[in-house]
Amino acid sequence: MGLDITEMIMEIEETFNIRIEDRDAERIRTVGELHAYLLTKTSPRQRVEGCLSSHLFYRFRRAIQEQYGMPRQLITPNTPLNAFLPETDRREHWERFTQRTGLQLPSLKYAGKSEQVGCVLFLGLSGVTFGSFSLVFKGHYLGLLPALASILGMFVIGITWGRLRTAIPEECRTLRGLTMRAIAMNTYQFAFGQQSSLTDNESWEVLRGIIAEHLDVNPDRITPELSFVEDLGI
Repeated sequence: MGLDITEMIMEIEETFNIRIEDRDAERIRTVGELHAYLLTKTSPRQRVEGCLSSHLFYRFRRAIQEQYGMPRQLITPNTPLNAFLPETDRREHWERFTQRTGLQLPSLKYAGKSEQVGCVLFLGLSGVTFGSFSLVFKGHYLGLLPALASILGMFVIGITWGRLRTAIPEECRTLRGLTMRAIAMNTYQFAFGQQSSLTDNESWEVLRGIIAEHLDVNPDRITPELSFVEDLGI
């Protein structure tokens, strides 16, 4: 079992407050079977205070109204995050929104191919630095200038690279998706299973979000009939 899969199982166990036995895991073939297994391990409870997803949605809606002045009637579970998060200075806006909600939320991702381009530039500058210092060690001191320039370039990339994280994660394109992901990331804060519990549909959305994040795939691709081995390559 790979490290990534082990981490995914651990997050599922922590999120749903259960223990997945090894012998049970070996019998689970599809995503739907895993969800059915989770339902058998979590006993139904009276939802006296309402479902957890509703509580979180109301918290997000209040934060959006306070931070952006967006009319309440325009904020629904299907509202895309792009509707209120501006592209300009999006990282700063996201940080303020996260602080306002008081929750742990997913980080923004690199837009387009900026992550790959950054890696190529950093590795290229590293190669230039190594080659230049090799010349310096051999007595060719003219190699000192490109070496210093490369070091400066890597320093600049290191500072600015984080600012390229402006893309909203696939699993959080709407407030509904963000709500389900936030449930999985804040289980201890919510005292999971004591005051509120998830409906069957909510537990499915949470499970799908966890799997999608760990496998780095679009959540819409995660369906009950998908095989972990044949379709997801686990």
